[in-house]
Amino acid sequence: MPNKIYDLLNDVQTDVQAYEPVSVSDLDKKRMKQAMKQRIGKRRSYKKMAGVACAAALVAVLAIPGAGSEIVYAAGEGVAWHISNFMGLDRNLQDYATVIGTSQTDQGYTIRLNEVVLDQGSLVVSTSLYKEGVTEADRETLQMVVPTGMVYVNGRPVLGGASGGAGIEDDLSVSSVIRYDLDGIDTSGELDIKLVFRSIGPHTDAPKGKWQFHFVADGSALAADTVIIPIDQSFTLDNGVDVTLTQYTGNALGQRVYFTLQGGTANDRSDYMLRLQGVDDQGQEIIFETSRILGKEGTGYMICEILGAPITEATQWLELTPYAAAMPKESGRMNGDYQQMGEPFHIDLVQQK
Repeated sequence: MPNKIYDLLNDVQTDVQAYEPVSVSDLDKKRMKQAMKQRIGKRRSYKKMAGVACAAALVAVLAIPGAGSEIVYAAGEGVAWHISNFMGLDRNLQDYATVIGTSQTDQGYTIRLNEVVLDQGSLVVSTSLYKEGVTEADRETLQMVVPTGMVYVNGRPVLGGASGGAGIEDDLSVSSVIRYDLDGIDTSGELDIKLVFRSIGPHTDAPKGKWQFHFVADGSALAADTVIIPIDQSFTLDNGVDVTLTQYTGNALGQRVYFTLQGGTANDRSDYMLRLQGVDDQGQEIIFETSRILGKEGTGYMICEILGAPITEATQWLELTPYAAAMPKESGRMNGDYQQMGEPFHIDLVQQK
């Protein structure tokens, strides 16, 4: 596959920050654990950057589909492959995704809703955006285009967070995958959903309009195929907050480790980013990093990062060690200074196979 142009977004407090585009090989793609760690669609007042009472990151490697794996909408037939390619997954999601394949145009911009997946309290959405009369001169503007919408479930707005990323395709369309947190919504069944876009980017001067999609999605198949393994491992952060790792989950969209936080204030419970690092039964490096922390509720989860080896159906066990790094007080950017916070522990995956 020829090299593509990728736009790398990083965590920011309010606005999108675009890095310079770089050429990335197929091998590099697999190593970019945080090609997209973008907090978008801030809908409440939060404390700092990622991981503080909102969605911190949807890890998304910008793997543009190659020959034979393009998303197809012909004669009502859809191949649910767009989210898989974007996130660098080894399999498509045709058993779990709802393929939409419809478009809305306003203000010279067309948003096509490709497919959606309901997964563990969230809605993962794939879109493609096209600009009328687009030219190569528009590339810099397109780097700031990450359409995010408002989600309504059964007619009511869901005020969760949103996170994800976008990349420019060869035809200058913008592909994006956004995860919307549906706080308090059970996604293990059928939901009536309306997704309304009122801007084609999170920055204040982005073109405004209305692009509206109404559909029904069903998360029961993915929920049934999600492995859940209880964990009971605890450690205490330097600020006195107690962390308990409660369960491991794994499905076609990836793996998570959930945790609870006790003690201190809501801010105290949001002051650290957590990481699990270790190996699998083959000696390959495995890394989980914080994706979401709700300081007030004292809950959150970590996701398996692409920087490490993938966890597959053949993986027998994981040996992981907890680490934590204090959130920055001024800059809003992590310095990567993770310190060990607990003893190594074992997760046996064979028991669920």
